[in-house]
This record gives sequence, structure tokens and C-alpha cells, in this order.
Amino acid sequence: MATTDGPWPYHRKDWLLSRTEYSFFHVLRQSLPPAFHICPKVRLGDALYVGKGAGKDFRSWRNRIDRNHLDFLIGDERMRPVLAVELDDTSHQRSSTQKRDEVKDKALSAADLPIWRVKARRSYNPAELTAEFESLRLK
Repeated sequence: MATTDGPWPYHRKDWLLSRTEYSFFHVLRQSLPPAFHICPKVRLGDALYVGKGAGKDFRSWRNRIDRNHLDFLIGDERMRPVLAVELDDTSHQRSSTQKRDEVKDKALSAADLPIWRVKARRSYNPAELTAEFESLRLK
């Protein structure tokens, strides 16, 4: 176990979002109605919880989602989660990433929280994103 004596080895990161995520965040902000809030880098375990039906397997179900995160989580005016957003870049072609994506997709589906997978690109058309968002018909 590491010692807590002396200075702690933590440093602030220079960026919370990658360049691709940062670019998409700004276009997404332009594309959504003002009643919706965009939260970047949300842990899946902060958006979902394991219900009582898990019984003795609670920890196992919790561990499946605990270290995964969503690129963005859209909340309504009360900050109730209404949509998960994943920005799929080339890393999503790797089998390890696809397995994580499958866990996210199944967990979100079980929780009745829709996911919007957007292919990462150099640029986005805000009007197209608005139309896609509106077509999702969120609850």
C-alpha cells in the first residue's frame, strides 16, 4: 500500500475533454434546446444504479459498470438523465472497446436510458444534430 506521508503525486490534467470531444461538445450545445444540460465524462455508475433485485450479486452487477463512463450525459431541466451520448471514433473498432460498448448498451437499455451513438467526424452540422436529437423522442 502506498504511503500517505509526504506530497501526494496528483496533478491537474490540462484538458478534461479530447479535441474531438471538445469540438463535438460545442456543436452539441448549439444543437440542443436550452432546457437540456450536457454533462461530459459521466461515470456510468453515476447515471445508473443497481436495483434491489440483484440480491447477493449486487457487487458483481455494480462492478460491470463502475469503471465505464459516458462521453456525455444529457439531463433535462431537473437534471434527470434522459440520454447517453457516445462519440464513436476509430477506437470503437477494437474488440476491447466493442465489449465495453456492449456492456454500456445493455446496462442503459435495462435502465430505459436511451443511447445516441454519434460517429466522430471532422465537423458536424448543428441542424443535422438537432434533427437527429429531436427524432429520438425522449421520455
